[in-house]
Amino acid sequence: MKAKLSGVGPSDASKELTPDEAAEILNVSTAFVIGLLDAAEIPSFGVGAARRISLEEVLAYRERDRIRRREALRALTEEAEALGLGYGLLA
Repeated sequence: MKAKLSGVGPSDASKELTPDEAAEILNVSTAFVIGLLDAAEIPSFGVGAARRISLEEVLAYRERDRIRRREALRALTEEAEALGLGYGLLA
């Protein structure tokens, strides 16, 4: 049974998550999260043979990724407008 983690609050910031729980929060696969951990995009630590991730780190990654995607969209929009393609997506 999967844990419901959509409504996390400030008091949960020190919570330790499994890769499955982190994947649920990020809305990605567990394999993708493992790749992020292996690439040190999200810090993790071991608990016995298992990996754990702090909720704070998962939320920080989600925010960094949101900003990165927004900046990429803005750059693509500016390039399209410069080429006269008429993409006025962002105000």
